[in-house]
Amino acid sequence: MRAIDIFMHSIMLVRRNPGAAIRLSLPYLTMTVLVDATLKLNFLSYESARNSTINGIAIVLLLIACAWVAVAWHRYVLREEMPSALLPTFSRNLVLGYLGRSILLGLAIIVPLMALSIFMKLLVPQSVVNHPIEGSIVVEIFVWLPVSWLFYRWSLILPAWALHNRMSFRESWKHTSDVAGMIFVLCVIFAGVQIVLDQVTLLLSEAGIVVASIADMVLQWLCFMIAVSVLTTLYGHLVENRDLN
Repeated sequence: MRAIDIFMHSIMLVRRNPGAAIRLSLPYLTMTVLVDATLKLNFLSYESARNSTINGIAIVLLLIACAWVAVAWHRYVLREEMPSALLPTFSRNLVLGYLGRSILLGLAIIVPLMALSIFMKLLVPQSVVNHPIEGSIVVEIFVWLPVSWLFYRWSLILPAWALHNRMSFRESWKHTSDVAGMIFVLCVIFAGVQIVLDQVTLLLSEAGIVVASIADMVLQWLCFMIAVSVLTTLYGHLVENRDLN
């Protein structure tokens, strides 16, 4: 199993099922638009305390939408479960449990994230970090690459929960121990793609705020769906012993 195979298979999951991908991700798309509009409107307002509360609520709702879509996509791909309604089925236990485990995962990597950020600031001149191109590359290499590796080593707990299977951090680490090198290469691929997309977004920002906002939303959606598909693929291959086809 090669990292590029995992990555391409994850892309193909979205490409082969565009209708299902869009339909199951409607909560994410809707909340992305609403949150973006909320943040921009509040930025123009002077009621800072009230705006902070509204912004916080909007972000929480977006996180819930992300968990909702992730659970639906895992179940669609691995259990062929397609809801009859327009929106994916909202299971409070699965969605909130998924969100809770995502938060635990975030807390688990926050210490290495802070340590790597400090190390980067000590090692790399601030002028380089602030550069739009060089800074993006430096941050990806020094911070997001190792943090992403940790994330994917522990990430199998997420699709496991979506499928009603409990998995500990230790069990996820064990399942991914034989492919640790492959996961690192996968993270390198992701980092490279993210750098390219950052530059595309930067270039599109010159075309106007409307074009830039739409392009940014589409790219964010695509990255989100591919990332969830990678988790799905890893779980299916490493835990359920599925072939990549």
